[in-house]
Amino acid sequence: SALRTIANCDGAVVTAPHKVAMAEMVDDLTPAARLVGAANVVIRAPDGRLTGDNTDGAGFVAALREAGADPMGQRALLFGCGGAGASIAAALVAAGVARLELVDPDAAKAAALAEALGPSVQRVAMPESVEAHDLVINATAIGLDGASAVHPLSGLRPGATVGDVVTKPPVTPFLCQAEALGARIQPGSAMALAQIPLVLRLFGWSK
Repeated sequence: SALRTIANCDGAVVTAPHKVAMAEMVDDLTPAARLVGAANVVIRAPDGRLTGDNTDGAGFVAALREAGADPMGQRALLFGCGGAGASIAAALVAAGVARLELVDPDAAKAAALAEALGPSVQRVAMPESVEAHDLVINATAIGLDGASAVHPLSGLRPGATVGDVVTKPPVTPFLCQAEALGARIQPGSAMALAQIPLVLRLFGWSK
């Protein structure tokens, strides 16, 4: 990797779909990145060694808290167990959700993540209704086309919080539907913005 030989480069920020591949290329992984098998930040040491970290989940939870939607004690439903989804799942567990249900086409992947995260997490099939959940999150790429949604949000209760990791369009069809049903929404840009101070601290550029 060119990062190893550029002395005036402190590291890099990595976006999808390269996060999983980057986790396999670095020399070390932080516990957060190792757990989810994906790295969205790479820190270069003076000797050229590269350490991968993952701030997606911490950023998502920070954005929730900034908006007054602390996930502690909530019942959450998460679509997608890829790099971002796994990171968000781990951060939600660390933040104290009462229950987290995971939905992913790859049942084995979702089951393995649930087992790694503990008894409050369970893999489930695609639900017909989201009525039982306080927090519903799309951590898939569905919605990038500006037309599709990962779930119709049937049964969504007014006052629930619905989040998305997709940043374009700024308000996805998934979030538009949630807003129409009276839910609080968190767009993908909120997670991205909340990661900025986390990344700056990793690079040693802020306290």
